[in-house]
Amino acid sequence: GGRNPFNVTKEEKVARALELLHRHFDVVTVADHAAYMETVLEWTGWPRVDMPKTNVYKKDLHFTKKEV
Repeated sequence: GGRNPFNVTKEEKVARALELLHRHFDVVTVADHAAYMETVLEWTGWPRVDMPKTNVYKKDLHFTKKEV
């Protein structure tokens, strides 16, 4: 039972996570995301867009049990 019923090691979990990322995404940065981002921006000429670090939706959210 519990969250790890098959006693999977940390290394196996990380390997599986990287496998899933590789399978479902074209690009995955594991380290130094900022340097990778700067390189892509230089190559493409795209402008830098700073993303807000907070939720900007100020209204209440209501979910039904079915939606969750």
